[in-house]
Amino acid sequence: VRYLRALGIQAHIHIPDRTKEGYGPSRAAFEHLHAEGVRLIILVDCGTNAQDACLAAGELGLELLILDHHEPPQSSPPLPAVRALVNPKRHDDTSGLHFLASAGVVFFFLAACNRALREGGYFTDNDTDSADEDESAGGDESEESDAGKEGDTSDEGNENDAGNEGNDGADSNDSNEVGISEPKLMPLLDLVALATVCDVVPLTPLNRAFIRGGLLCMGRSGREGNSGLAALLEIDERMKAGARAQAQTQTQEREMTAEDFAFFLGPRLNAGGRMGTQAQDSSLAARLLSTDDTEEALALALRLEALNQTRRRREEGITRQALRQAEEDAENAQGLVFVCDKAWPPGLVGIVANRLKDRYQRACVVVGNDGENSGFLRGSCRSIAGFDMGALILEAVEAGILLNGGGHKMAAGFTVAEDKLAEFRGFMRQQAARHDHETAASAAADCHFDGVLGLRGLLHVCDLLRSGGPYGVGNEEPRFAFASLRVLYGRTFGQADEHIACVLESGDGERVRAVAFHVGVGAAPLREVLLRGGGSRFHVAGRLQANDYRGRRNVQLLIDDIALDSSQPHSANPRQ
Repeated sequence: VRYLRALGIQAHIHIPDRTKEGYGPSRAAFEHLHAEGVRLIILVDCGTNAQDACLAAGELGLELLILDHHEPPQSSPPLPAVRALVNPKRHDDTSGLHFLASAGVVFFFLAACNRALREGGYFTDNDTDSADEDESAGGDESEESDAGKEGDTSDEGNENDAGNEGNDGADSNDSNEVGISEPKLMPLLDLVALATVCDVVPLTPLNRAFIRGGLLCMGRSGREGNSGLAALLEIDERMKAGARAQAQTQTQEREMTAEDFAFFLGPRLNAGGRMGTQAQDSSLAARLLSTDDTEEALALALRLEALNQTRRRREEGITRQALRQAEEDAENAQGLVFVCDKAWPPGLVGIVANRLKDRYQRACVVVGNDGENSGFLRGSCRSIAGFDMGALILEAVEAGILLNGGGHKMAAGFTVAEDKLAEFRGFMRQQAARHDHETAASAAADCHFDGVLGLRGLLHVCDLLRSGGPYGVGNEEPRFAFASLRVLYGRTFGQADEHIACVLESGDGERVRAVAFHVGVGAAPLREVLLRGGGSRFHVAGRLQANDYRGRRNVQLLIDDIALDSSQPHSANPRQ
């Protein structure tokens, strides 16, 4: 939208309301846009599997341009009535850029647009800076064609299921008759970085370069880039100001990291689509990211923050219900985890599926209502390495079991008729067994680590690790083992007391603060150990995180797993 605006083109943004329109393009949406006079529609992060909707667009005389990265079906005719389908996962694609998020696809598309318009004499300034941007993008593309590897997905932060899709209807005002400067692409890297992190694509060298470039655009404090992102950060600072004053600590300058994209900005931007109840709530994030009006940005950011708080409260309750159902259903004891409740809203099933995947280290399917009580259900899936969830959902669609669906190897979404739910559950369990799910689950659950550390000098280790980031899928954050620690103190936190903060001590008296997330229902052994260590010593596996706590920089250990020190007397094995 910002690029088109720089060219003097007014773009109309349409984000489908997931409870009323579903996740992608539809005939109803196209008819609405056509009635408003739109004739060219750019589908972003959707469209590859929307054959029926694209056919309807053709009947209306609309031209479609698709910029997407979703997996195409294995056996289907080309999409009808489409001017162009740009997707590096097309079966005939030879770019090697299959690891890109849709925002990365859009970035390369805009670089190509700049090049074509420059060569056509459209711009008045044809300066070398823009040409350098274009050549830099091309150079990365060439290098990455051999380096790209497939990977997996997701947290809350990670939180993006197949539903983050939008349509841009563009109307030209013939502004090429006046002087137009070539749009700069590098200032847009903050948006590319945001999407790359939140879509949890493999962090190949190119994707890591996108993230680093985006962080540079935002500056150390995050306030130098997109005004919408800056507004979200300002709201956060306002909320924390009271806590800092109460603790009598000085204001600390915020240093943006890739984790801020995943765990702070991403969930808030998604809250409008997940929890919105008012007209246009689904487009709150798009409006926020495309505005340059600081007052409007702050108002939109406040609305998103309020919706995110509502989302967190509702999500925690549904997660507890889903965990209880997963534990009570004997079929969930092995292989695929499949849970369903018609009271669960479609905007939250993806987050809950991710929670269950993290808890059980197995592929999970979570099914809720469709928002309309129409006889259909909507669900979301999260998977683990070696288990292609997106392909299975497409198989179910082609077999007539699902009404629609699609996604990636590690995440997918779908719609199923209520009378087809049992058939779909059976299909998924059968296919999970056929795809050797247990082997993949065993490999994912294996708590490997990259080295053994003591508790001395951990802050220096954190500083060294930063140079290898950002971390994520395809560039996993290092995990370390810490031998023979004991729990000095543990307490719960979170609205449902589902997280635990504790202090661990080594044999030489060194201590470290540690946190274990989501150790509520279904994680009784680990929970018991961290809250009531009883003096026993344990080996701990986890990841290091530098933290600013009350004005002091220190290290926090994020606990992944523990095992009793076999050299110590014990009566039970509390390994998670």
